[in-house]
Amino acid sequence: MAAKAPFIFWSFFFSTRGRVSRVPFAIFQIPILLILFVVAWMVVPHLLQQRGVTDKSWMVVSAVNGVVSVLLMWPRFSVTVKRLHDVGWPWWPAVPILLPLLNSLAAGVANYLDASSDFQTMYGRWAGFYWIGNGLALYAVGLVFALALLPGDRDGNRYGQAPGEIAKGASDIF
Repeated sequence: MAAKAPFIFWSFFFSTRGRVSRVPFAIFQIPILLILFVVAWMVVPHLLQQRGVTDKSWMVVSAVNGVVSVLLMWPRFSVTVKRLHDVGWPWWPAVPILLPLLNSLAAGVANYLDASSDFQTMYGRWAGFYWIGNGLALYAVGLVFALALLPGDRDGNRYGQAPGEIAKGASDIF
């Protein structure tokens, strides 16, 4: 058995080269998904229904959620690509992780163009972007849970050695 490779922060979060096993992938991805979706689908609607809650309060929560989502977009994408590599798949199934940014942009444009706070009025012209963005977000969630359950290739594949192993080199021989 080969020696274990050390954890390298920048390589794990920002590089798409190599492979990542199920456990580090799940430890990174699943809490992020839970936090982002709880805020987007529970906290913001709850704030909208409360009496005395100003438009600013839910807009601040939505904006913070959006900023966090954008900041974590590339790390989520790169870790997902490495997990896909561990399974032996190419990188392109991870692209929808980057596309919900279009949903945010469409919502922002719709908010700017339409002064009404009514959902149908606000998203009437942009409803296609809204639903496409939500569909892609649900696809990304399904992909994360599928990759958290699928076993990776035990041996090296075209994307590199098995996660955590260092390739045998001259230093191991001598």
